[in-house]
Amino acid sequence: MSPIWSDVVGPKGGNMLTLRIQKLGDATVIRCAGRMVIPYAEVLRNAVLRQLRIRTLVLDLADVTAVDAAGLGTLASLRAWAKETRTALKLMNVTPKVEKLLELTNLKSAFEVCSGREMLALLCRAINETESLGFKTIVQDTNRIDEALGDGSRVIAGEALRTV
Repeated sequence: MSPIWSDVVGPKGGNMLTLRIQKLGDATVIRCAGRMVIPYAEVLRNAVLRQLRIRTLVLDLADVTAVDAAGLGTLASLRAWAKETRTALKLMNVTPKVEKLLELTNLKSAFEVCSGREMLALLCRAINETESLGFKTIVQDTNRIDEALGDGSRVIAGEALRTV
């Protein structure tokens, strides 16, 4: 069994940045939680650069509590990386605080925001691809995860198992 998600945490400390990385076919969703600030912001960039064969990268910012210049720099460098590698980079669940910061720094128009509909299409495409490759997706307790998100959106977390 191989996981379709993994957790990455930043340097030890109080309010660090935690990442949950979910591979959905040729797309990767990274759920960020915590502070995207020095010294943690670079963790996100390093985690993205370690991902292989990405056509679409979605950064879920619902649980980001703070962003400083290092966090903005990381987002800007990921945008440049995405353009260079022809990867679609989208932000999802942008909090009002982060949105305001992007507006103040004139970066809001530089990023595409992923809608719930786009995310659902991405999940469906990934499920169809894994099924066509002989994989079976297991969905685990999405109601519990829905409550954690608080916005009614669904997240599929689980494992891909090779069928025999």
